[in-house]
Amino acid sequence: MRGEKGQRLTRWFALLSHFNEGKPLKKEMIREIEDFFEHFWQHDKRQALCSKEEKRILKQLPASVTRKIYIEYLYQDFLYTFRVYFRMSSPLLGLQA
Repeated sequence: MRGEKGQRLTRWFALLSHFNEGKPLKKEMIREIEDFFEHFWQHDKRQALCSKEEKRILKQLPASVTRKIYIEYLYQDFLYTFRVYFRMSSPLLGLQA
């Protein structure tokens, strides 16, 4: 994993370790997350929302629609892959545990 995004991910792993009493994530988990993001960055759906015009349109949408775009479209595969870490119940998000 190279480039600026890879370096930021490496720093994020170090930050997680810092807040976990200095214990690093297991190598298998790091590899799984790195593999996921390598694929994600190659097929980044957020590119559909990068221009100023696209951001302006997104800001005009109701918050519930914006959440659905992010949760059900942009990050659905990530949330599913790591669903064990994202189990939550929130009436604001419309999710049930």
